[in-house]
Amino acid sequence: MGRTKGASTLHFEQDPSGKWKCKYCPYSLATRNSTLFARHLLKCKHVSDNIKASIMQKHTVSGSQHSFTGSESGAGPSDFGSSSGSPSRQSSIRTLMHSCSPGEAEKINMAIMKLIAVQGLPFSIVESDPFQEMLRAANCSYMDQGHLRSNTHFRTTLLDSLYDHVVQQVEENLGRTGISSKRTLGFDTYTTKAGVCVTNFGQTVDNKTYFLDMVPAGIPALTSEYYAEKVQQKLDSMSTQLQQPVQDLFCGVVGDNCSANLRAFAMLKKIYPKLFYTGCLPHLLARVTKDICEIPEFKMLLEKIIFVTKLVINHERIKALYKQAKGATLPKLFADTRFCHAALLTKSVEKNKEFLQSLPDHPMFTKVAESLKPIRNHKNQKEDFVKLMKDGSFWEGLLSFNKLLQICLHACTISETDGIKICHVLPIWSALRTDVSNWVHKIHTQSFWLPGTLNDVKNVLDNRECPRGNRVPVMQDFHKLSYYLNPFFAPKSGEVGSEMQESFDRVFKTYFGDDEKSMKAIAQIGFSVLERNGRIGKQIEFCQKLKKAHADTHLQEHGSELDKFGAFFHWQKTNFKQMQDGLTMWCTNEKEALELAQIAKSLLQVAAQNASIERICKGHSVIHTKVRNRLVVPRQKKLLFIYFNSRLLKSSFQEGQEAFLDGDEDLDDDDEDRDYLSDNESVHSDKDKDHNDEEDRDDDDTNMPASMPASIWDYLSDNESVHSDKDKD
Repeated sequence: MGRTKGASTLHFEQDPSGKWKCKYCPYSLATRNSTLFARHLLKCKHVSDNIKASIMQKHTVSGSQHSFTGSESGAGPSDFGSSSGSPSRQSSIRTLMHSCSPGEAEKINMAIMKLIAVQGLPFSIVESDPFQEMLRAANCSYMDQGHLRSNTHFRTTLLDSLYDHVVQQVEENLGRTGISSKRTLGFDTYTTKAGVCVTNFGQTVDNKTYFLDMVPAGIPALTSEYYAEKVQQKLDSMSTQLQQPVQDLFCGVVGDNCSANLRAFAMLKKIYPKLFYTGCLPHLLARVTKDICEIPEFKMLLEKIIFVTKLVINHERIKALYKQAKGATLPKLFADTRFCHAALLTKSVEKNKEFLQSLPDHPMFTKVAESLKPIRNHKNQKEDFVKLMKDGSFWEGLLSFNKLLQICLHACTISETDGIKICHVLPIWSALRTDVSNWVHKIHTQSFWLPGTLNDVKNVLDNRECPRGNRVPVMQDFHKLSYYLNPFFAPKSGEVGSEMQESFDRVFKTYFGDDEKSMKAIAQIGFSVLERNGRIGKQIEFCQKLKKAHADTHLQEHGSELDKFGAFFHWQKTNFKQMQDGLTMWCTNEKEALELAQIAKSLLQVAAQNASIERICKGHSVIHTKVRNRLVVPRQKKLLFIYFNSRLLKSSFQEGQEAFLDGDEDLDDDDEDRDYLSDNESVHSDKDKDHNDEEDRDDDDTNMPASMPASIWDYLSDNESVHSDKDKD
């Protein structure tokens, strides 16, 4: 008689050649070996859990020994992993199930490093008992064989490896943007929790901002000389690293509108005349909102609104009474540096009007309010609060003022959208002015506010277009030129005044430094853009037809000009990504207008906002906290680089390519820009989204193509019929 087959041997059969082959997969062995049979069955993906449970219950595998215990009947799933042998026997069985090779261990270590970097966790977490218990439960062999690296190894070797890998991924991603793509350098200063002043740099390419570098400033005076020096060093270092001239690599620099930055821009303009230096548009619109809020009549009303809000949210007992009302939400204050958020304050107070008015009627309010102490301008807070809640003019003024602030906030929200360039500054500002003018001329507005107040609103906007004193202008000459070079916005010759032509001349002379090239560029913009001649003129006409067709079909339901611009920008960005700023048009037809195309290829890529750099600073506050305050600056830089760029890498990878880093959450749950969209109407209405599926069909009525090709300019070259006979003549 032969040997009795063990539990694992029953699942193997001997073929004619004498090999033992698994019944569930192609695996085979030359000899009969219960230990190797069991090891394979426990790892095989084709073996059911019931069979694995039976093997674990009946076999003890240790070295080359094997034994049999219990009956031959299979165990149920509930018995999986619960053998009745000694602890060493159970450990041996678990080792079979969770073996960990050195290569697998390195993958686990790198995954832990990604978790630490992307989630902003401290390195000491790898030494905590709960974390190690979690790893042991996931793969005991990883822990039993000592594969978990030390805290020091994670913060040095593994961090460096992950950083190098992400740097390589970013460079590969930027390499796919194309030869004509240029970068906008952005910068902002941030003070860490440890009191260290640093300057964060980012580069915007194809509507995405990547974290670039963090430069410690020490404790210097943040002067214009400091900023000019740091920006110049970064431009030169990137040029040397990538072996390209600065003007071929970058198209412009963007920063906040503080006086130090503006003076630094003037210094840099002398060094790099072919770069364009612009202030942050959302930051400028926040300043415009602040100017409006400082108009005396508005200022008095805003102080009353802030008084009501602070009384409710700062006094714990009153706040408790207020929150007893079902559906009541706390009003929101705003930071002085973000005056656009005054709209969030007024809207939150308006939304909770019913609850605020009913608060004085609460049985406990009188008793609780007795503890309120006098403050400036309010000797008796209780009486002042009750009067305001019963004052109809207060609520009437708040509702009207809130509508004005919502217009400013809407403009700021649009300006912070990814893809907003300096060519969009003029249409956003024009839409803002139109909506504010419509608010001013409403009958209710005219009857409620003093004429001087409404005139001051107009003066605030005029003072940003043609600034007096130290006001920062909303637009410079190159902003206007970029608007004219965008094929969707370019007006005709009859719509251009002499002042605009003079501003074009100043830009060309500064950029080229050559009167001959400047004259050529002026002639080319007149012939190709304003007069609509040549291939460039035909393509501009085509873009104008697309814009008009979309406006006639989808923008009629939008009441405000800002709504219309936001909906058009979303449609343009979604459907015509390659041509939304006209860059492809100028690259394709460069020979037709050489000098004009040269400046257009730079001008149409300059970002108009620095909000993405501010988000980097918010990410910095996640990496470097009050508790985690001993990180040295180089390590902060590496962690921030991984933390911020990993999200961009994931969204940029082509479909089907595995993202290097995972993580779907936003940089900061408290991100102010998310508050914009959560507390205000979306830039794009639902109606506009509902029309997306009908756009192709509607375009047929205006001789537009039913579906757009990969490149609109290829379509134009193959389909001249889209132009009317009059255009050809």
